[in-house]
Order: sequence, then C-alpha cells, then structure tokens
Amino acid sequence: MSAEQIYIRMSARKARLVAEAVKGLPIQVALTQLEWLPQRAAQQVGKVLKQAVANASLIWGVKAEALKIKAIEVGE
Repeated sequence: MSAEQIYIRMSARKARLVAEAVKGLPIQVALTQLEWLPQRAAQQVGKVLKQAVANASLIWGVKAEALKIKAIEVGE
C-alpha cells in the first residue's frame, strides 16, 4: 500500500534522514520511534505512514500489526 504527501515546506534532505531511520521497521515500532525523534520532519513522515496504514486497512482489510515498511521514498 502507498501514501503520498506533496508540497511540504521542508528540505528533502532533512526528511530523507528521518525516512531512512524507520525503513524496514514494523509500522507500530516506526510510529513510536517517530514520536520521539526531535526533528520536525518526523511529524510529516508520521502523518504519511498513518495515511498508508489507513489505506491498507480500508482498501485491503489488512491489520496494522501485520504491516512493515518495505520502501520509503522522499522526492524533491
């Protein structure tokens, strides 16, 4: 499942650092880790992850506990 957020007023480099910190983690662990990161980009990455979880549960009926972050991409 995927989610996308555009027009965030933040440098891609800062957001990419936060995104790489949660790559490969289960979704619940990643969201907990993002809550404790001091970077402002952690809020935006967390919002997009929550959107992806909502998409997966509504469209495919997958539980959040079964999800893992396979790939995360930050564009410019």
